[in-house]
Amino acid sequence: MIFGFERGPKGADRLESGKLIMEAGVVCLDAVPMPYDAALVYQANALIRFMAMEDAEASLWLRAMSETMPSLGLSAEAAPTSGALDSLYQAARSTPASPRAEVKIPKGHTLYVDGQQTISVPLVRPSLVVLTDPDGRVVWSGAVRPGDDLEATWKDFYPPRLWPLAMTAIGLTVALVAGGLAMAPNQRGGPWSQ
Repeated sequence: MIFGFERGPKGADRLESGKLIMEAGVVCLDAVPMPYDAALVYQANALIRFMAMEDAEASLWLRAMSETMPSLGLSAEAAPTSGALDSLYQAARSTPASPRAEVKIPKGHTLYVDGQQTISVPLVRPSLVVLTDPDGRVVWSGAVRPGDDLEATWKDFYPPRLWPLAMTAIGLTVALVAGGLAMAPNQRGGPWSQ
């Protein structure tokens, strides 16, 4: 896919299609990617953004690629030495690693960022995030942008906790039974009236 973008036509429709393909590809993962796989996703996104003349976006993805897999570079065909893309890449490589913030992970679940198990996400660059359940199955994956609220995102993928619902149901049942018992002696002709 990456070489296709390097050599293929640069039409706007093709680039928009490429963006959508990359976004869709990371929201339906069925396994945790390796760091190399995550870095390739970042590289592809950087190339797509560069061809769309979105240099700031390309720089973010190049930074993610460089932090995830420093040994992965760009081909000479895609980024000739001292060319515009090579300059963006060299700048991304010289940028300090992104600061990170801890994320509240659902109980029993495991968080992977850039193919590595962790409890934090980068704050100033995109990242490939995967959440697995206690059995190791992927329950959520996506390319996360700086500032995205993962905890709010995950709420959409989980049903409400059963314990608060069960306590509410039990409380309602107790209230109804207690109310019924309180009213029962006042009813005439029923078994409680004797």
